[in-house]
Amino acid sequence: MCLTVTVSAESAKEFILTNLKFPVFLNGSEYVNNDLPFMNYKGNTYVPLKITGEILGTRVNWNEEHRRVEIGTPVQNDKLEIIQNYKRQNINAIDFQGEIFVSFSRYLDEYTGGRQYFTYDADKKELIAKHVGKSIVINDGAITGSQGFIHYGTTYVKESVINEILDLIKMESEKLAEKEEYQKLKNYFKVDNKTLLPGNTTVSVTSAFSSNNQSVLDDVAELINQLGDDAQLLFEFYAQEIQKQNPQYGLQINFFILGDRVHDIGIVQIDANGVIKNSNIVNKVDVSKVNLN
Repeated sequence: MCLTVTVSAESAKEFILTNLKFPVFLNGSEYVNNDLPFMNYKGNTYVPLKITGEILGTRVNWNEEHRRVEIGTPVQNDKLEIIQNYKRQNINAIDFQGEIFVSFSRYLDEYTGGRQYFTYDADKKELIAKHVGKSIVINDGAITGSQGFIHYGTTYVKESVINEILDLIKMESEKLAEKEEYQKLKNYFKVDNKTLLPGNTTVSVTSAFSSNNQSVLDDVAELINQLGDDAQLLFEFYAQEIQKQNPQYGLQINFFILGDRVHDIGIVQIDANGVIKNSNIVNKVDVSKVNLN
């Protein structure tokens, strides 16, 4: 079989590139790549796109579907519909391929709460959800199948994925609250007095367990230490129960253990909608005697 291809003179052009006659230094070191060398054409230095991407830290991708090279963000801006003030003021969202992606930090801070449940693994580019063993991969740009991506420096995550994880964490809290450890914790950290400052919309509470008996202090510390990260969920669950007693107000509650010294357990802040806005609870307590003199 013989295949003949006709090429017009206008489209058939030859470009003769030659090896560079001078070295190229990258961050103080000479760059050498025999497979993909830098070349010279009429006094201009030509660099392979793949190497350019590596040097600049920019994504270089061949899009087979559209038969094109894509540098940087793999989706054009006109394919992303920006939604401002989504559900709440200051929350931005993006409609991408019929899915809603919300500004991760704003969505949690302004609407649902729960940023304290997530940590970011920079090496894997993943948001790790504590307590439920879930992770969200954050792509450099919006691509089909994304659960999250970065757009102009802001991390956007699929709303349905965030809500699913928060629902799982809520279910985990409810399961933990059915265990006897929760009743023990409530007995240790009873709340008797609440303070509402004039003109304020938040009830301020201090919940402190106090004892001069070292063995009793050890029991309280052992309970918290055994719970580990789950202590955070139970203290939050307890704080939400307290906030529901006066649902028209938000709640700020500080937890302490008082022995020979003050042991700060942490703080939970809840708004009048019952959303946890801030939570910082330790997962390890040491109440051993310390000579302060």
